[in-house]
Amino acid sequence: MTRPRFLSIGFARLLLLVAAALPGATGCIARTVKAAGDPAALRVSADRDAIHLQLPATPGTPVRVYALAAHEDDAARPTPLFAGPAPDGPLTLARPVGAAAGAGGQFDPIYRRFLVTGDTGTPLAPARWVSDVAPAAAHPMPWPGGIKGVSNPVDFDDLNALGVKHVHVNFKLPDLFLTPEAPDPGPEFVRTVNGETLRFDPATLAAWDAEVKRMTDDGINVVAVFLNAVPREGPASDHYLAPLIHPDTDLAGAPFSLGAFNLSTERAVAMYTGALGFMAERYSRADRKHGWIGGYIVGNEVDSHWTWHNMGKVGLETLARHHAQEMRLAWLAVRQHHAEPDVWVSLTHSWARPNSNTPLKNCAGKDLLIRLTELSRAGGDYRWGVAYHPYPQNLFQPKFWNDRMAMFGYDSPMITFKNIELLPAYLKRPEMTFDGEPRRVNLADDPAHADTLAAMRERCDELKAETGPMAAE
Repeated sequence: MTRPRFLSIGFARLLLLVAAALPGATGCIARTVKAAGDPAALRVSADRDAIHLQLPATPGTPVRVYALAAHEDDAARPTPLFAGPAPDGPLTLARPVGAAAGAGGQFDPIYRRFLVTGDTGTPLAPARWVSDVAPAAAHPMPWPGGIKGVSNPVDFDDLNALGVKHVHVNFKLPDLFLTPEAPDPGPEFVRTVNGETLRFDPATLAAWDAEVKRMTDDGINVVAVFLNAVPREGPASDHYLAPLIHPDTDLAGAPFSLGAFNLSTERAVAMYTGALGFMAERYSRADRKHGWIGGYIVGNEVDSHWTWHNMGKVGLETLARHHAQEMRLAWLAVRQHHAEPDVWVSLTHSWARPNSNTPLKNCAGKDLLIRLTELSRAGGDYRWGVAYHPYPQNLFQPKFWNDRMAMFGYDSPMITFKNIELLPAYLKRPEMTFDGEPRRVNLADDPAHADTLAAMRERCDELKAETGPMAAE
């Protein structure tokens, strides 16, 4: 089954209004991505056993190949993985796995960027990540055909009664790790990533399994929103969860105690990728033993990062570069286990204008999306999607058709359900596509709010009168 390019979670029935999105909206273009094209000849792919590099060098030319950690810039020059004449064909580098990765200075380079230089150290092309991964499994994991969805469901019977086919569920990654004093849980719950032994909590997984399995068996697609819950006060540096905390997260200031993921140390990257890889392995089995997760949303509303993905006060470039790495590493961790689950960037309804006048706490979703696309292409493009939250302009008033800030041009301050066709139209622009196709859209959170049940019924009646019975069912 072909998976829909539009998925709505929450107020899904309104998607009927935009099922036939315009192929190209018009409007003033505030900022565009540079024209597509291959910025470098370096191409990097991976399978279970090796990394394969198509080098940007004539066979026989002396080259050096470096693997740069997530926190290293292009000026770093660690010990090269290869130094010698460029081969006539791909250069293949073995991947040490399990306990071998981390022993004697070895590491699995799949979570690193590759830089190729001449023998004088001058780069021959921009550094690139692995952008093509042969997954361990490729059995079909089809998404249901329906578009109706619910955010963080609490009543499974209601889901079936309402005909829900999609849900998104929040998962806090710190909950996945066992405390150091807990007894060993058994090999099923232990993984080794680049020399770091990771122990996962069977009790947490039992709860997650019950939820995911029940919905999978009911024919409901589950998309995971993985979050980094952080404490109000910083733990000791040797605390077992300390590596997950981004060094610039304002723990006391983060409104909902949610932070960006730390990628500044080897252990931090191992915990991040190890947890996501474990989830992908567990929730994409052919036998559906634990249920299926059909996609992974990286954090929440990253364009409103101070509130939902806190990494301190940062500008667009710092935010985009860090989140591009979060997205890439998540994709690499998931993709190794199955070909189908995508990763998604989460954005608010604030499209061409930030949702507040605090530029180091928020940015325009459009600007972040453009920069993520540029960075993705520069580092070796791969498939990811857009988890968009088309809230009404006033979060407490669901009459989106009255949204004055939702206009019909690409410079619209907001994209809500009033002008939702702008988003797929914009993603069809050549400079925004992946492999010639627009990135998929997941309308992952779009609630209708009312103070009381009576008020909600009244607003549903108003909605029905305005747009027809299907929109308010």
